[in-house]
Amino acid sequence: MAYTEAQEALELIKWQREYWKEYVRESQYGKYMGDGGSNPSALFVTQRELIDGGKDLIIPLVGSLKGNGVGTSLLTGNEEKVETFSFRVRPVWRRNAVATKKSMVHKSVIDLLKANKGALKLWSSDDFRERMTEAFSVVAEDDTHYDEEAGIGRQVPYAEATPTQRNNWLTDNYYRALFGVSQSNTVAGNMASSLSAVDTTDDMWSAKVIDAAKDIAEYRDRSTGKRAVRPYKAGPDGDSGYVLWAPTRAFNRLRNDTDIKEFNKHSIERSQNSNPYFVGGDLMWNGVVIKKVPELPVLAGVGNSNADVAPGYLCGAQAMAVSWGQDPIATKRADDDYGFIKGVGTEELRGIDKTFFKSTTDVGPGQQHGMVSVFAAV
Repeated sequence: MAYTEAQEALELIKWQREYWKEYVRESQYGKYMGDGGSNPSALFVTQRELIDGGKDLIIPLVGSLKGNGVGTSLLTGNEEKVETFSFRVRPVWRRNAVATKKSMVHKSVIDLLKANKGALKLWSSDDFRERMTEAFSVVAEDDTHYDEEAGIGRQVPYAEATPTQRNNWLTDNYYRALFGVSQSNTVAGNMASSLSAVDTTDDMWSAKVIDAAKDIAEYRDRSTGKRAVRPYKAGPDGDSGYVLWAPTRAFNRLRNDTDIKEFNKHSIERSQNSNPYFVGGDLMWNGVVIKKVPELPVLAGVGNSNADVAPGYLCGAQAMAVSWGQDPIATKRADDDYGFIKGVGTEELRGIDKTFFKSTTDVGPGQQHGMVSVFAAV
């Protein structure tokens, strides 16, 4: 009996390890994730630290040095203070379970978990993907938004934010937001007016919009401490660059943009098995990978002459933080209705947050650390 119980415990550990890896990988975002310690240049940095629900994890963000340094002159007394910020995340419980029919009551917990792995994993993957997608649009942080019972975190997405929260976000993120093809469309501190400046003549999603967004991401001013968005890097020898996440209508416009179409047709392998114009899939332009996210919403009628505006998100290193206070574990139902019902499930303590670098002069959540939010017409 002892051997049987030990063997089942080992199988349970293996199930939990495989479950976590598989559902994250299948969410679309998994390939861009990396441990914050070993790969701080990952697009989405991860942190795993055992904590209780309702407590915060701290992720350190470091700003740029402003000075020019020295040559052979005296360095003592000319040192700089490093601008640092402790970004806090508060993971929430995410749980689900399935109840099994009477004919399966005789099976062991691990057999039931194996039998229902597909359904549970699909839920976890969908939930992870939805939470990641929602985090792109976050414009505020509010402790009152945190709801432990519902599994809702502190960050407030655009759709739930008040006009004041949206305006404060824009005030903090003038150098992290683009409306149409030019920053001249931005009305300082007024989100609604900035969106209404986006027209269907010059400000449609295009290669020019991506170029402008990349210019904003790369711009750095050492004298003022203006930080660039660092390109992500997938490991020591992996790919490097930026990734644009775009809703379907924006992606389709980019796919039909003359410059982008010509580049992807002729600069990428023209095999029917790999070229995106044959098989669908990601596009490339100017060092930016363009990925379609059907779940990203379009803001209907908010642009000039009631144009629809589609937000997209150009991401570099540390654009988001994904934290686990508890890795996914298997659970089983305690009450069984006199042996008639048997249930198994999964639970984890997980947080998904857009990273912000907040200074003492910021009026909202602070400046987005690794992301440029782009609003263009479709």
